[in-house]
Amino acid sequence: PATATTDKVCKDTTVCDVNSEYQIIAATRTSDRVCSNLTMCSETEFEIVSPSPTTDRVCQLIAACDTNSQYETIAPTPTSNRQCTPLTGCLPSQYILTQHTATTDRTCTNLSNCSITQYESIPPTLTSDRECSDILSCFSSEYESQAPTSTTNRICETISECTADEYE
Repeated sequence: PATATTDKVCKDTTVCDVNSEYQIIAATRTSDRVCSNLTMCSETEFEIVSPSPTTDRVCQLIAACDTNSQYETIAPTPTSNRQCTPLTGCLPSQYILTQHTATTDRTCTNLSNCSITQYESIPPTLTSDRECSDILSCFSSEYESQAPTSTTNRICETISECTADEYE
């Protein structure tokens, strides 16, 4: 302030650099403006609130997809979060044809059905189809000792021939 023997000393107010600072205290007639450095989001964060001349940037952690149950459908950007989507669940009548990756869903396809003339020789798994094989036909010199089922083949055995001193 000026006195009877001195003049006022006026100073330029500080100007906050809009690219790296924001104002935390406004200038008054008797005090300077106070600036603070803008928060910089890290590689594991994205910006949820943009900075203004008087407010700081707000960052949030980028979501992580659970690789056992989700895959990434939208990658994160400096201003948006990652989007995760649940993996497709295969039905009991299906198996996984293509496994999922970090950014693609799994593909399910229907299990094959064995025909009436086939049996299931190899059962399906979560990642493989069942295998069917043709049911064995007995020759005229054989008989069916065990009937086929949906998962076992027919068993044929040779018909016994009676010798001269035997009868049927």
